[in-house]
Amino acid sequence: MVFFRKKKDMPNGLWVRCDGCGSMLFKKTVEDGIFVCPECNYHFRIFSRDRLNLLVDENSFEEMWPNMAPCDPLNFKDRITYPE
Repeated sequence: MVFFRKKKDMPNGLWVRCDGCGSMLFKKTVEDGIFVCPECNYHFRIFSRDRLNLLVDENSFEEMWPNMAPCDPLNFKDRITYPE
């Protein structure tokens, strides 16, 4: 009977915890399920790049301006400061 075993090395990012039901899910399963928990139907946050990959067919989308960033031509100022 072994009480202490050597911890197996597992790469980071293989598992995600659902915020809805708390279950541990294989990340690939969540991605294949369109970022929805198969246990409770909780919708995970999704990055814009992942959303584009879901919407367009492979090799049918060409990004035109990859370095484009938002700008503020009106120099908008609010009465309340926003946290960074």
